[in-house]
Amino acid sequence: MQKRQLKKTLEGLGELQRKAFSIRQDKDTNLYFHYGDGRKEAVLPITLRPYQHALHAAYYHKGFKRFFEVLPRRAGKEVESWTLIVKEAILNPGPYAMIYPTYAAARKILWNGFLTIPGSTEVIRFLNFIPKCMIARVSQQAMEIELTNGSIISFFGSEKYDRLRGINLKGAVFSEYAWSDPRAYRVLMPVFKNSQGFYILQTTYDGMNHAYHLMQKVKKDSGWFTREESALTLLNDQGERYITDEMIDESRRDGMPEYLIQQEYFSVVCLNESINYFARAVKTIDDDGRYQNNLYDPVYPVHIAFDIGVDDATALVFFQLPQKNKPSIIYYLEDHRKDISFYLEKIDRYLQSKQLRKGYLILPHDGNNQSWQTGKTSKEWLEERGEWVVTTPRLQSLMDGIRVIREYIYRSTFDKIKTERLIECLSNYRQEFDDKRGVYKETPCHDWSSHGVKAFQTLSLALDRQLLPTRTETEEAVVGCYL
Repeated sequence: MQKRQLKKTLEGLGELQRKAFSIRQDKDTNLYFHYGDGRKEAVLPITLRPYQHALHAAYYHKGFKRFFEVLPRRAGKEVESWTLIVKEAILNPGPYAMIYPTYAAARKILWNGFLTIPGSTEVIRFLNFIPKCMIARVSQQAMEIELTNGSIISFFGSEKYDRLRGINLKGAVFSEYAWSDPRAYRVLMPVFKNSQGFYILQTTYDGMNHAYHLMQKVKKDSGWFTREESALTLLNDQGERYITDEMIDESRRDGMPEYLIQQEYFSVVCLNESINYFARAVKTIDDDGRYQNNLYDPVYPVHIAFDIGVDDATALVFFQLPQKNKPSIIYYLEDHRKDISFYLEKIDRYLQSKQLRKGYLILPHDGNNQSWQTGKTSKEWLEERGEWVVTTPRLQSLMDGIRVIREYIYRSTFDKIKTERLIECLSNYRQEFDDKRGVYKETPCHDWSSHGVKAFQTLSLALDRQLLPTRTETEEAVVGCYL
């Protein structure tokens, strides 16, 4: 009996020794399980391509913590960044995040996403890059994975950037950054300074929007690891392209327009106003020298154009008219789920800080809608409080609004600092893509950029339709309206 018990005990110890492991990283940054019985097994289920491995080497060997990569379609951006997040979550316990343009995109692309193993027809889920023995808990609803060492990997959408506040992240990936709300990145900058964590921006270009301008800035900074690659520059050890002409021609046959081919596969920034409605108009602001610092002028009153939000954002564009129909855009304000009193207070505080006079409050057509709470329209409510208010008409066509916005972008001068967010909105406003049919719709995409664009539309319509009334000299002394 004692011999049988001893044999069972020894077998149990052998099994524990066989299952016991340590995790070690080799000189090429690869992770391995080292078992008690001498076996060795790779932690990750795939081998990185040389250009994908370069990011890992820059992090582990050269100490970079800030990364910005513009990589072509089919380059495997998710593989490169996701594997680094998995490695770090295993080696250094803490909170990590994958951040996509939208929460829905995070779930579709990576949480529910699959990868075809290079050189085979085998597929593997991205989540299965994490060994099962390292997973303590998976929350499908919250899209969150907790590892046995205490690390937590969470998935977010940039449209809910406020949810990122207060998270002391050790590392994060901003995937498809050109399509993301840049406020998510900015919200986390103080976090990374405190935590000394790393972050990766990865994308293809989407015209000259916030991603393009940030790359032009940081690629000159030695503290950043940056690169702009194309289908021509991503080569294997034999000098062969991973993304071949045949692959690109397949996209052409599928109907991808040539400007998008150039942008998606060759990182050539294209300005196409059929997709990004105001791409060329915004570019001329810089080309024509219509970005200025401290643009406001105490001589002229300040008019404020609104996009009114109830359950989402409200946007305000502050402008002056030193010349008729040539507005100076001096300030932009955006917030969400605040009542009108909040914005009136913000307006007065800004004007007082600059010693500026208030002109008209310009509301979109829904400013004439009656509130069930007060029984009054927004226009009536504001006028009772002594505000000068006008409302713009409802447009019969979305394209009419786009036309008038474009015209007034060309006419306007912008404060370089105080209207940066507005410029981002105008730059990113684009046609909606139909995922099912694989084509662009004839309607704009409603996303984070819509509110600033609609506020600028309110401004443009008021000037285009000459809705700011002419004042008598007495009234001008009070309101100071320039027409």
